[in-house]
Amino acid sequence: MIIEKNFLLLKEELSKMVVEFEKDEKNYKTYFNNHTELKNYQSHLNKLQIDFVNELRNNLTRIKTKEEVQMYLVTMKRVFELLGVKLDINTSTDFTGLNIKMVSRANGAIACINTGPDEFMCVNEYLQCQYQTVQDVISIIKECSDNSSKPGKKKSSKKQKLEKDSWQDDIKEYYPMTMKMKDDLHNITSLKEKLDHVEKEKEGLELVFKSKGKDFYTSALSLLFRGRIDAYRELLISEDIKDDHSYSSQLVWNKSKTDFLELMSALHLSKAISLKNGDSLSRKDQVEIFEKLLNIGLIPDSDSRISKLHVRDEPCSFLKKLQNAIIRYLTQK
Repeated sequence: MIIEKNFLLLKEELSKMVVEFEKDEKNYKTYFNNHTELKNYQSHLNKLQIDFVNELRNNLTRIKTKEEVQMYLVTMKRVFELLGVKLDINTSTDFTGLNIKMVSRANGAIACINTGPDEFMCVNEYLQCQYQTVQDVISIIKECSDNSSKPGKKKSSKKQKLEKDSWQDDIKEYYPMTMKMKDDLHNITSLKEKLDHVEKEKEGLELVFKSKGKDFYTSALSLLFRGRIDAYRELLISEDIKDDHSYSSQLVWNKSKTDFLELMSALHLSKAISLKNGDSLSRKDQVEIFEKLLNIGLIPDSDSRISKLHVRDEPCSFLKKLQNAIIRYLTQK
């Protein structure tokens, strides 16, 4: 059984349910799993979900038999269903049993503080955000499961025709709605507002399908919405990275590009660098950021060149030079 890293990271984040209120002399702050703003937590959760989905799809291509695929997907789906039960709440829920830390540091001591209804509304939004993530992941796993169902047996041409006709009917029936959504999105400039608009339209369609006794997630429209939502989420994450590193740097790199990639690989593998909000940084994004910071210019095929470092006589020659430079400095003092 494959237990992927990004699955464990997402599961751990969704299992935390920790909201902390920290009070000073006048005000108090609300932390969502250590994130000071709910939108930062949502961005973090979106990235974890995208990483999990990408790894899920990669794993499915490596599993040999359809029976193993089904067993793997059933396990994943069950885990998120249990998380969904744990998080299924509404605004009238009594929050007293949740893992909420209410902390006052006004007098240098830790004590409980009273929080008003606005703060508990924040808690509700936070848990609803987690619950929606769980539902999205379940729907993706269900899509993967439907696509790989009935191992070793081809669908009859009659059933294939019925499914094809159903998809064509859905597209034909909801074509005006999708065109209206496209026009609406054209008039929205903010990526976050575009994402919110598409998710709201998707929720509306889910209710329409449910009222007709149909499953939205097996329709062609589900794939349309899923692709657009994933694209906006990835663009938002990329935008956050660019916003944090959009300044003009006066620094230059004086060593070779191979030395640069050796250093980048070491920093990434040691997890020495992350984003300000605590999110992990992919090696590709890290390389691009430092290329701009050090005015190196785009290095073509950087991943391929990093993977070839081991064929050198000294795979860590630049790191050894750095180590020797520190040792010389310390022995000369």
